[in-house]
Amino acid sequence: IQGKFKKAMQDDERIMFGVETAETVNMGLLGRGICRVMLGVCNRIIPGNHWSFGSSKTKEKPHITFPIESAIDR
Repeated sequence: IQGKFKKAMQDDERIMFGVETAETVNMGLLGRGICRVMLGVCNRIIPGNHWSFGSSKTKEKPHITFPIESAIDR
């Protein structure tokens, strides 16, 4: 994929790479705990990532994102 930005990015702005699922993920307490530990380790390897299991209250879908400059070139 190639593209061109219409304006210059600010120093505090980043391009993020991520994936999202269409439905909420139903996991038990143990499964969520294991995922939180694994995602915590991932955050130490690639700082700046963001993830969520989703929320039915806010209609947020489960997703995970990484800063593209640190996630793609690994």
